[in-house]
Amino acid sequence: MRGILRSSMLGIMIGLGLSLIFSFIFGHDHYYPQSPVSTMGQIYYAHLNEPMIMLISIILWALVGILFFVGGLLYERTEWSLWKITIVHFILMLGGFFPLAILAGWFPLKVAPIVSFVVLYIIIYSIIWLIQYQRNKKYVAEINRALNQRR
Repeated sequence: MRGILRSSMLGIMIGLGLSLIFSFIFGHDHYYPQSPVSTMGQIYYAHLNEPMIMLISIILWALVGILFFVGGLLYERTEWSLWKITIVHFILMLGGFFPLAILAGWFPLKVAPIVSFVVLYIIIYSIIWLIQYQRNKKYVAEINRALNQRR
């Protein structure tokens, strides 16, 4: 339970920080928790007041944090192969992150931005996975070396 609370708070802090950065860059002296030019942003700003838009943003940022926490739990499954965990994690993250990103107004609902999002997601996911794989491979090698020296 503490992990979920911590990850949701982290998601909120990161979302808030990014919204401030993008508001400073693109907001023209206004704060926008969501892009008012995105598809969802246009819907929210046309039908909701600013506190409601902020509340929706906070909930979405918390859900992103929780999604990443839950995804990390998959790697604790020792009975699964690395390949199976990676595939399930990839699908879970894309399947959860994509609708949250749409609801958060991170891109418009048009073919080119959606394809760009998926391609960028695959590239970033692959880079992070390779970095983590190499780090863990090195860590396992160090453990094995230490165990072999004990014999």
